[in-house]
Amino acid sequence: APMEGATIDFNPWMPDHGHGTPVEEVVTEVGGGTYEVATINLFMAGYWEVTVDVTGADGGADSVMFAVCVD
Repeated sequence: APMEGATIDFNPWMPDHGHGTPVEEVVTEVGGGTYEVATINLFMAGYWEVTVDVTGADGGADSVMFAVCVD
């Protein structure tokens, strides 16, 4: 369900190389429980894990990890 007022932490990580990205992502709430992530910098080819941590205004938290392969 859409969630307004959440805190979103967006973390790309390249586990095979032990590093993230040099550019910090910018998360913006655009309204109606929708958020936009800008400046995603998956600058190297290979396997990335992108973890999204969400903390609701009520303090409840959850996370999800997306596996991405960049060619």
